[in-house]
Amino acid sequence: MSSDETTMAAVRIGALATAAAGAIHFAVAGEHFHEWWVFGVFFLVLAVAQAVLAVRFWALPEARVAAMTAAVNLTTVLLWVASRTTGLPIGPEAGSPEAWGVTDGVCAALEVAAAVAAGWVVHRLREAGPVTWRPTRSLAVVTGIAAVAVVAASGVAVAAPGEPAGHGHDDDMTMTAGAGPGHEHGGSAGTDQGNGERHVMANLPDVSGATAEQTAAARALVTTLESDTRRYRDVAVATRAGYDVDAALKHWRQKHDGRQPGQIPALHVPQQQARTDGRLVDPAAPETLIYHRAADGTMTLIGVMFTAEHQQPPSSYQPFLRWHFHQKPAAAGSGATKPTGYMTHVWFVDPGSTADSLRYAFAMSPPKAQLLASPGANA
Repeated sequence: MSSDETTMAAVRIGALATAAAGAIHFAVAGEHFHEWWVFGVFFLVLAVAQAVLAVRFWALPEARVAAMTAAVNLTTVLLWVASRTTGLPIGPEAGSPEAWGVTDGVCAALEVAAAVAAGWVVHRLREAGPVTWRPTRSLAVVTGIAAVAVVAASGVAVAAPGEPAGHGHDDDMTMTAGAGPGHEHGGSAGTDQGNGERHVMANLPDVSGATAEQTAAARALVTTLESDTRRYRDVAVATRAGYDVDAALKHWRQKHDGRQPGQIPALHVPQQQARTDGRLVDPAAPETLIYHRAADGTMTLIGVMFTAEHQQPPSSYQPFLRWHFHQKPAAAGSGATKPTGYMTHVWFVDPGSTADSLRYAFAMSPPKAQLLASPGANA
């Protein structure tokens, strides 16, 4: 390909990638309106801006248009990185990093490609002047490949399931003392089996039909988890491993109008790398550790939480292990909610010798009496 053909190929790639990113932003604008109307408006405006730039860049490769295309895409990527590392300074969860996901990752990759392509076009136009070109077979092939790639990528992004379960969990959940199905959450309408919304599910799973093999597998999971996470009973060790207890306490204070924490029945402490490594129900790398914080500040490891980030949860360890999601509150006063991704708990209890005693390890709420009896909870 000649230099002019290379420049026009960059134009086509940049325009297609920008258009695809705009389409993704438009597709997810609705859920961001549920989170906060400002975010929803921002996504709609960004989607329109990227659509306009894509059309202009494709039809009229001027240095000014190319520079604007590069700037908009690069700025959006930088905002995305900030939201996933330090958290945005505004919004319902200001200062709290969001989880990395498939949809936003694909969109950011498209924007990086668009920014690089547009940047190359800016350089080429300023160095060599206007492009003189005519349609060629090689340019058509490159354009066709780029079109297929961005359509496939945007399709994967829009179809990716679930909202990350990053901030949807309640660290003040009540500890239930020996609660059976239907206790506290779900009532008589609670579901003992399957996956669903947290507050319509029974506290304990129905394991009356569990086979000996299923019971043994679930018991092995509890035993392995307690062994693999034993080192995290030391909060300093957990922190060095990336489970930021101080950040979890800061988030708790933000949710409770800045008041200092006393007793916290179930403080959820996530680890970002585990939440984004794509592995599900990995005893060596649970996405979240759960501590009971006493009024004097003593931290006791009582369980873990696994999450399925933008994925359908696996069917392993049934009928014991059930997955649930929360309806996450949107902006204050809107009355709207938004579902999180799927999550599930495993509590460190004495698994006992029967399926009935083991089911407390898979309760929705921390089973207080069984946790107190667990050697792992107080060691």
